[in-house]
Amino acid sequence: MNPLLYLGVVAVVLCMGLGQILFKSTAIALQETGSLFALRTLTVFGAAFVLYSGTAIGWILLLRHIDLGRLYPFSALAFVVVPALSAYFFGERFGPTYFAGVALIGAGIILCART
Repeated sequence: MNPLLYLGVVAVVLCMGLGQILFKSTAIALQETGSLFALRTLTVFGAAFVLYSGTAIGWILLLRHIDLGRLYPFSALAFVVVPALSAYFFGERFGPTYFAGVALIGAGIILCART
């Protein structure tokens, strides 16, 4: 696979992760404001929606060059990215068994990418 395509895959996965952070931020804003239509809640939700829409377009563009069966395993990188971002932005903590699972996911992605 072309190295630039790998960069595109990483960008899409990072955007997926950031979208999840924005969705969590929307949930927090909703809890604090009490309304989905409050300006703060709508703003964060709108940002999440725009980012996820752009991510979907990026995914489609990648699918023009990469078979779905080869590309899809990379979406599992979100299981690594999202917890790292949630630890950074929300202070969430994870135990050793969680990190062992993340390592197994990483190993699986590497195996899929090498076939």
